Amino acid sequence: MSNYYPFCQQVWPVLSWGTEDMPAGPIFGSDIMKISDIVDNISYRTKDIEIFNENYTISIFSYDEDLNVFDGILIKYVDYDNKKEVDNLINRYRPPVSGYSARIIILYNDNDIMIRDCRRNIYFGGLISDRVINRIMTFIRNPTEDNISRLLGR
Repeated sequence: MSNYYPFCQQVWPVLSWGTEDMPAGPIFGSDIMKISDIVDNISYRTKDIEIFNENYTISIFSYDEDLNVFDGILIKYVDYDNKKEVDNLINRYRPPVSGYSARIIILYNDNDIMIRDCRRNIYFGGLISDRVINRIMTFIRNPTEDNISRLLGR
């Protein structure tokens, strides 16, 4: 049986979209960093994992202890000039069959964003926009398979 961690309900009344804390409007890299802050303040467990000899922290949003599958989200600001790291995370990383893995990888810089579902090997890339931010926030609030599909524009 798969379980999803409940979202910490106390965070959203304070950080609601379109308020002084998180204004709607043009999106820049500093605004998406607030999503990383929100992930840090929710009730997901975190786990350090190693991907291609680099350490990353993932937030576990789904688990199945019977199958030993723990899916997490990795959100990272990257310099796209570091092509090796981007290539490793977006193209080469394959999650293990069991154990802790980064199921959803979100890489962003000041203007662009890349999102990948590593279990289904589906990729989305484009400019940061209100629509993309809303999809990420919806997924973080309620990490279901439907919201993963919406996150990737499917």
